[in-house]
Amino acid sequence: MIVCSCNVFSDHQLRSTLAKAPQRQRMSQIYNGLGSNAKCGRCAHTIKRIMEEISNRVISPVIASANLHTGPQQQELASVSTKKGAPAGLLQEF
Repeated sequence: MIVCSCNVFSDHQLRSTLAKAPQRQRMSQIYNGLGSNAKCGRCAHTIKRIMEEISNRVISPVIASANLHTGPQQQELASVSTKKGAPAGLLQEF
């Protein structure tokens, strides 16, 4: 799918550029990586959405992995504490 009609780049090109980046990039860095510049800006929303999709895919396995290393008691305490408003990061393993 074409993401930017001014610069004519696709979602595949965008995803490839984002995958090569060592950290989250600014919009100007993304355009530079694609060899272009921002023009009308209509593609910014789509670029941000794709960036969030990629970010969520990276974060989700890390969270799932962390849950594998905690027992049922810690997971239950974490869910109860966060429901009551206590930050989950303050919980210690027993």
